[in-house]
Amino acid sequence: MAYIDTILADSPKFVLGLQDAATGSGAILDDTSTDDHQQCIVDNTYGSIAARATGPNSGAAIPYAATFTASGAVKLRDTGPARFLVWMDTTTYTMEAWINTTMATWTQDRTIIGETQSVSSFHYVRMCLDVTSKKLKFTRNSAVGAESVTMTSGSALNDGNWHHVAVTVAGTTVKLYVDGAEVTTTGSFTNNSLTTTSTYAWLGNMNDLHGATTRGWQGDMAYAAGYRTALSATRILAHYNAGLTDPPANTVAPAVTGGTTPGSTLSCTTGTWTGSPSGYAYQWKKNGSNVGTDSSTYTISANAGDTITCTVTASNAGGSASQISNTITVTALPSGGGFAALIPIIARRR
Repeated sequence: MAYIDTILADSPKFVLGLQDAATGSGAILDDTSTDDHQQCIVDNTYGSIAARATGPNSGAAIPYAATFTASGAVKLRDTGPARFLVWMDTTTYTMEAWINTTMATWTQDRTIIGETQSVSSFHYVRMCLDVTSKKLKFTRNSAVGAESVTMTSGSALNDGNWHHVAVTVAGTTVKLYVDGAEVTTTGSFTNNSLTTTSTYAWLGNMNDLHGATTRGWQGDMAYAAGYRTALSATRILAHYNAGLTDPPANTVAPAVTGGTTPGSTLSCTTGTWTGSPSGYAYQWKKNGSNVGTDSSTYTISANAGDTITCTVTASNAGGSASQISNTITVTALPSGGGFAALIPIIARRR
């Protein structure tokens, strides 16, 4: 299971990998979620956004990212006629992204993901880095005023390293996560939702009125995602781990050995894998249907001509992968079966 599979398991409203980001008004960004839209249109851009920077993982997990320069920002809508990318019109949601920046001098908070109530509205919610501490921050501005929660532990995030950042909102409860760990005492907001469907989603900013030249993101970004659920701490950690570690990959298939007659015991090796698997699971199959238990051995209970295989699934923090073994074809016992078939032979030798 790859990084994107880990993400999709939590039913995101949108997932923008930014692995090969297109830029400019009207450009298309692939949305790899399974929601009702599969692409997002770049409605407007500020600054510059270049594709295929080095991502958080030089292997297969997240090899590339988009670089936002000159305080870059992208305003998004989905490809449906006159439809906006709406995912925060609820009081329960999660936003997450991988970020990397070395920007040192700021005059405003730097937005990572945001959503605004309308093109010209000051009502918004956003995940950003704080202008002073350079730590993760979540802010909301609505008719009831502005509120924010800032991480209370850990170091500044403009250190030139990749970080996974996430904010979960459940009612009035807000939690911040950096690199898989919660980094703030639970925050409490009066209201966390935007109530209108005329909404823009943003990467690197939150609306047209707050100038992207002062608030836009400057640095790299990959796999920005939004959910209409508050992900658990366990799932946030799983996303972080999956982004840093490639799933195992098989280099030598598992091997099944042993007798081929009914009652014989078969054994299956794990095979050889990259990625230092932390565990293995076994699934024996007879004629393609599951049999047996999660064990490296299996006692044949089959008829002559039936086929037996074993599928080994290797897992690590980055996910899992499976590989099927060689095939064993069941053969018949000698006529009379088992020991009875040997009696005439023993008698002749006496």
